[in-house]
Amino acid sequence: MPRPEKHIIVVGAGIIGASIAWHLVRANMRVTVVDAAMPGGVASPCSFGWINASYGNPRPYFDLRCRSMREWDRMASEIDRLPYRKTGTLYTDFERIDLDTFAAQHTGWGYDIRWITRDEARRLEPNLTSIPERALLAQDEGVAEAQETARFLIELCRDQGAEIVPNTRINALQVSGSRVTGVVTGNDGIGADDVVVAAGAETPEIAATAEIHIPLRTPPGLLIQTEPHARIVHRTVLAPDLHVRQRSDGVIVAGADFGGGAINDDPVAGGAKLLARLGDMFEGAKGLKVACATTGFRPTPEDGFPIIGRPANIDGLYLAVMHSGVTLAPAAGLFAAQEIIEGVRDPLLSPFGVDRFV
Repeated sequence: MPRPEKHIIVVGAGIIGASIAWHLVRANMRVTVVDAAMPGGVASPCSFGWINASYGNPRPYFDLRCRSMREWDRMASEIDRLPYRKTGTLYTDFERIDLDTFAAQHTGWGYDIRWITRDEARRLEPNLTSIPERALLAQDEGVAEAQETARFLIELCRDQGAEIVPNTRINALQVSGSRVTGVVTGNDGIGADDVVVAAGAETPEIAATAEIHIPLRTPPGLLIQTEPHARIVHRTVLAPDLHVRQRSDGVIVAGADFGGGAINDDPVAGGAKLLARLGDMFEGAKGLKVACATTGFRPTPEDGFPIIGRPANIDGLYLAVMHSGVTLAPAAGLFAAQEIIEGVRDPLLSPFGVDRFV
């Protein structure tokens, strides 16, 4: 007997909201996606797009990120032309990262990461101008074009019957007693069985209308994108003063600090510095020109870990806000849909509920 269809509103059409919406539509739910702008989100277009297990984090967060990396592979096997590639990452940043501890911890946890020599690194990235005596290689890490992926998934949702409502701000959540029953947009209301708020930096403001407190930081991150160029960067490369990758269309994406920093404060001056670093770092990069520079404000819960799940004291509401949204999007979508439809919370989400801040 088919499962009864529920009507679920997803607030936010960035990569997290798009993944949740796609997983819900795939499970035969009636879905309405509402976004204050156009599909693709606000933070997603400014994302570096790196998919990884990260470093310096506790085991539960490592396990969640690794599961989501596997879910990227699963989604790519199910969806043709998904903007995702498994590129591998070369780590040469000994200044900001304790790579010895990182390697020992992650290999102990079964992660595919290994030390390589300078000669091997040079074979992998022949255009790097400076390579240390050894480097780390993580073969299973990859990249996804966040905005393109979000838009791609939203279009798949639309093709399968979802209603997409762009350029529409949510003024408040509709609340009746201890249950969220929909959203308020302008003078209108849209009712639903469940509301998912995946609105990035706007999540705290929306959640507050149901008296839910979301402690969120939004550190800035400056990225430059060059004009398309012949291939000179083959992987994601983390060097002491730059992280860089090259898209399949030849555009090189580069930044300097995932957590906010001085270079992010002035896009013009900061972009010039990033371009100069890129020119020094890779042979053939001296003549590159910046096509655009973006400063993204990364929605980061106060303790640095995701918020995903239902608040304890109100029904009909599901929250999903996190950095890195790109790495975590497939798992967030899969687990959120499972919890909303079946009431089953995956054990990997146990440490990441909103009520840890109460």
